[in-house]
Amino acid sequence: MKRISVLFYVLLVFLCACGGSSSDDYLPIINAGKYYYQPVDGDVFTYDDSLVQAVDEGAPVQTDYERVSTFTQVDENLYTLYLYGDDISGTYLLETSTQDGVDAGYTYYSLSDGTEIIHDDLSLFSTIEFSIRSGNDEPDPVLPGWNYSKTQDDFLFSTAAPDELKGLYEFESTIIPEATETITITAGTYECLRFEISGESVKTIEDTDPYTITTSVFTGYQWYAEGLGLVKIELDYETEITGPGDPVLITSTYTSELKSVD
Repeated sequence: MKRISVLFYVLLVFLCACGGSSSDDYLPIINAGKYYYQPVDGDVFTYDDSLVQAVDEGAPVQTDYERVSTFTQVDENLYTLYLYGDDISGTYLLETSTQDGVDAGYTYYSLSDGTEIIHDDLSLFSTIEFSIRSGNDEPDPVLPGWNYSKTQDDFLFSTAAPDELKGLYEFESTIIPEATETITITAGTYECLRFEISGESVKTIEDTDPYTITTSVFTGYQWYAEGLGLVKIELDYETEITGPGDPVLITSTYTSELKSVD
């Protein structure tokens, strides 16, 4: 995981010192790094997820499922699989995600810094099956109440034609560290750093006429547990899909809690 620059850390210390000598005047810098976690070979995280959706103001439909993320160190040729990089094998950390026991996606990470390289999403895309990702890391250290930006950009491809760009996915959000608190979820009781999150994502599929554009605006909260990373999510979405057919409006509520870790 990338760390925040030394210059910015010095700035935070300076801001904390500007209020005077009383301890009440110091801004409470939080070492957020201890709440993040970079998975390693052999890790298995199990979550209870719930998605409630209503289409065009229709009756809401709730879907509950168990999601399991299994991490394995693999030697793989990503060029052979996805025409990514050089035609040589490398060592990566592979996350295999399942929903109720059915494969839902594969994500390859760099072993050196945990950067996501390839995300092969079997459940969300039909002809658009995998993406090459870039973006920034979670902020560290942080000040409660301050706004921090988080971005993600994906180039979308199909395994049927991996050399042809099918679309783009752009994600922009603002996260605000609010407080540290102790929460109890299925997996146990943990000290957590709670973030408020809001933002927008836009997915553009370019092989339809006109383009199919999915725009989602979201708000909610995320909880990071010390030594475990993200353990709880509560998000509300409003999604509009435009394209060749009539526009579709979908309202969604998504929740996720860590059930167990092995």
